[in-house]
Amino acid sequence: TAHVTIPDGLTTVEGALAVQGSVLGGWSFHLLGDGRLVYVHNLAGWRVYRVEARLPAGHLEPGDHTLSMRFTPPTVELLVDGEVIGSGEVKRTVWSRFSLTGAGLTAGWSPDFSPADEDYRGRFEFTGTLHRVDIDVAGSAVEDPAVAAEEAIARQ
Repeated sequence: TAHVTIPDGLTTVEGALAVQGSVLGGWSFHLLGDGRLVYVHNLAGWRVYRVEARLPAGHLEPGDHTLSMRFTPPTVELLVDGEVIGSGEVKRTVWSRFSLTGAGLTAGWSPDFSPADEDYRGRFEFTGTLHRVDIDVAGSAVEDPAVAAEEAIARQ
């Protein structure tokens, strides 16, 4: 959950909220200037899952907001101020840490080679005020045997 403030008079609200990894594998939670909240999960460059939703009214009003991504495998929900605005699926995640790709975890900006490189390049700094990002990783790992079988067949 990103805790942000949108100042009066800001015409374009965009930027990376939280990013881990790189184009070699990772994820990005970001806001595009055209009013879309986006989560991209890049599975080591092999498969890219994308969940996006248009903001209510197409933009954020000035003031304090929370922008969230909730993952209950395989469902990803995107939320603004606690209300779900969109959802999609991430059918497969990686078992390793994305920091192994050399990019680590950032908040409010992205490394040059983003896991969401089709959306943005470079730092893509958040244009509003980002106070903090809370990341809750509670829960146990989930494996879907049907997806694992499908991927095993695809590798042969």
